Amino acid sequence: MGDLTLDISSITSNEFHVERLTAYYIPILKIKPNYSKFIQKVVNGSTTLWKSTSGKKCVYLSLVLDNKQPLMLKLDVVESKEDSTDPKGEETLSSPRSTHSTTPIHSLANSARSIHYDGALAQESIYIDVRRSKVISDHLFFEAFHKMVSKHITYYSVSLNISGSNNETMFYNVNRHSYSVYVPTPGYALTKVKDGLSTIWKGGSATCTHVTVYFNGLRPVLVGLWVKNGSSQKPLYFRKKSRWSQINEDEYARKLSFYGLSRSTLEICTVDINNTNDERLCINSLSSLQAKVTRFTPLPGCVVKRVMDGKTTIWDSVCDDKCVYIWLYSRGDTQSTIYLLVHGHSGRKVLYYAKNVGGKWNSVDSYKHISILTTQSILTTSALSGVQSILDARSIHETVYAHSTFKPKIVMGSFINSKGLSIKTYECRVQESKGRIVLVHGAWGYFGSIFLRWNVEWNNKHFGYTPIEHCNSFDMSTYSHIFKDSENALEALPQCQYEGSLVEALNDLGYSVYAIDLQSMGRSESVTDTRFYVEDFNDFARDVAQYVEIVKGKGCKECHLIGFSMGGNIVLRAAMEYKKATGDVITDSVICIGGMYNIESQLDTMIKRLGIRLSHGARYLVPKMVNMFEDYKCFGKSNDSFMWYNDPFTYDRNLAVRTVFELFKAARELDLQQYPDVLPTLFIHSIGDPMCSIQGARNVSKQLEGNAKLVELEGDCHNIVASHFVSNLTPILRDWLMHK
Repeated sequence: MGDLTLDISSITSNEFHVERLTAYYIPILKIKPNYSKFIQKVVNGSTTLWKSTSGKKCVYLSLVLDNKQPLMLKLDVVESKEDSTDPKGEETLSSPRSTHSTTPIHSLANSARSIHYDGALAQESIYIDVRRSKVISDHLFFEAFHKMVSKHITYYSVSLNISGSNNETMFYNVNRHSYSVYVPTPGYALTKVKDGLSTIWKGGSATCTHVTVYFNGLRPVLVGLWVKNGSSQKPLYFRKKSRWSQINEDEYARKLSFYGLSRSTLEICTVDINNTNDERLCINSLSSLQAKVTRFTPLPGCVVKRVMDGKTTIWDSVCDDKCVYIWLYSRGDTQSTIYLLVHGHSGRKVLYYAKNVGGKWNSVDSYKHISILTTQSILTTSALSGVQSILDARSIHETVYAHSTFKPKIVMGSFINSKGLSIKTYECRVQESKGRIVLVHGAWGYFGSIFLRWNVEWNNKHFGYTPIEHCNSFDMSTYSHIFKDSENALEALPQCQYEGSLVEALNDLGYSVYAIDLQSMGRSESVTDTRFYVEDFNDFARDVAQYVEIVKGKGCKECHLIGFSMGGNIVLRAAMEYKKATGDVITDSVICIGGMYNIESQLDTMIKRLGIRLSHGARYLVPKMVNMFEDYKCFGKSNDSFMWYNDPFTYDRNLAVRTVFELFKAARELDLQQYPDVLPTLFIHSIGDPMCSIQGARNVSKQLEGNAKLVELEGDCHNIVASHFVSNLTPILRDWLMHK
C-alpha cells in the first residue's frame, strides 16, 4: 500500500475520488484516496500545505474554492495502522465509485466498489488557509465560511423610498398613525434609504436592518436606522429641515418629544389563532382535503406574549420570552396541533401543543405532534374526486406511520450519468420489503427538501426565525455537516428529518425507497457552474431511466416510480426513454403527484409573457443569464420558507434563461405517443394548485385513458408531499400499490 501526494492546484490523478459539491452556491471539492491508500502530503503547486507526521495520514479532504481558486482546506487525519484501520471496501446499490458509462440503459451495471471511511473515526481535523499557507483554528475556518455564506445568500442590494412605493416582497412594513417601520426580508441587503429623490443614508459595505420613520402629519420628519457592519450594529438618526441631516441620539429624543411622538414602536400583543385578520401579523394558510395549515409571523413592533384559542390560553410568556412564530395544523373540528418558536435570553425553544376532545390545549413532545399530523381521517366524496375505484373509506383516525419501530439509515451513493456527471442517490431500505419505489423531486428542491420533513428544532437552534431580528452570531455546528464524510443522509442533512416524511410513509407501507438529486440540483453535479441548469430537459429523464435500471438490477420483485411537480413530467419522459432503449416498461407503475404539465398561470403579467417569448432566442445568446422577468422571492413570510432559504442545497434564486425555456417547453410539448400503453399510471393533483394547473393533469390523463387514473384533491396546496399533507396521500398510494 503506497501513500499519496495530493496537489490541489491540479487534481488529475485517477488515484483520487473527487466529489464536486455546491453548498450555498459555494463550490467545495470533497476528495478521498482510492484503492485503500492514504494522503501523506498535500501541496499547492510547489508549496507544501501539510505533511504527515507521527504516523498520521489524511483520509479525507474538503477544499473550498473562491472564484475557482483554492481558498481553505479541512483535512480529516487518522493514525495509520495497516493491520487494523485501513478503509474498507463497501458495496452499495448506488456506489459512489461508479465509473462513467455510456452504455445503453438496459445494459448498465453498477458493480464498482466503494471505499468508505467513517468520518467519526478521525482523530483530528486540520484547517488550512491556502492563500496564506497557514494552519488556522476551526473557529477561523468556519467564520470565514460563514462570511462567504452571508455574501452568497444575498440576492440583491435594495433601496427604500420612505415617501414612495416599495416592493412588498423585499420588506416587512408596518404603518401606524405617526410612524412606519420597514425591515428587509431574507436575501435582500438594504444599502440605501431615500426620501423621493433625496438620499438620507447610503451604506457602502454596511447594511440597514431596521428603519423607523416618524411623521408630523403626513410629512416625514425623523428617521432612525439600525446599521450593521460586519458583526456590529449601531443606531443612526436623521432629521429633516430643508434637507435630511444626521443628528445624535439626544437631539433625536428631543425632537420626538417636540413633535409629541413616542420613541417606542413596540406593542405587547396577544394572538388569537381564530383571528386571521390581525393586521399586526403576516398570516397565510394552505389546505388539502380537510387538513389546513395556518402560519402567523408577528410584524415589526408586535411582541407576542400570549397565544390564545378564543378564551382558552395555549401559551403564556415567562420572563422575557416572546413568540416569534406560530404554526397551526387542523383537520376539521377533530384534530389540532401547534408549534411555537419562542425566543428569549434563555435561548430559542420549539414548543408543541395539542388540543384534546374537550378543547383543552396540552403541552406535547415533537413525536406526539407528528403523530397528529400523520393521522388520517375519513376522506369525503365531496373533497375527493376520482378515487372511489381505488380507495375504500378508512377508519376515522388511522395512524399511517410507526415512528418508534423503525430507526432508518438513508444511505447516500452516486452514479455517473451519460454526461460524466456524478448524480447523488439515496436508499432507505426496509426488511422483507414488498418492492422498491424511486422518487423524483421537483424544481428548486432536492431529495431532502421535498421528500423528508424539515427538522424544525435543528433549524431553530442554528438559524432561529430571524427575518426581523437579525442574528449576528454563528455556531460552527451550523456548517460542520457540509464537511463531514458520512454516507448517512440523516447525518449529512441534519436540517431534514425522517419522521413524518413521505419516505417514512412509504417505508411503513413496506417499500424500500430510492431517490436521486437531479443534475445541477441538491448534491449532484452540473454541466456548468450555474445551479438548476439543464441544456435539454430530457437529460433529467435519461438520468432517471438510468437510475431505475440500477435500482432494478439486483433482484427487484416490484418497482414503482413517483415524480412530484417537475418530477411528474420527468417520470413520464423517463418511461418513454426507457421504452425507446429497451422496448420494455420502466416500472410496474408510474405515479405523478402535482405534475408539471401546465404552468401558464405563472405568466400572469404581460412582461412575463414577453419574457418567455424572448427566451426562445436568449437561450442561445445568453443561456445562463438570470431571468429578469421572474417575481422576486420572499422567504420571510413563514418558517417553512425560511428553512428552505437556509438550506445549503436548495435553489432559491431566479432561474437561468435556458432553464426557463426548457421548463415551459417541457410542459407545453409533452408528447405521449410513445408512452407504454400497458404501464399503469396514477395522477394525484390539487384542484386549486397555484403552481401547476390541474388542467394539465386532466389533459395528460385523458391522453393516457385506458390505463391511467386521475385523483383530484380539494385544496389550494401545490406541495401535497409536505409532511403535514402526506397523510392524505398515504391511503391513495397504499390502495394503488396493492392493486398493481
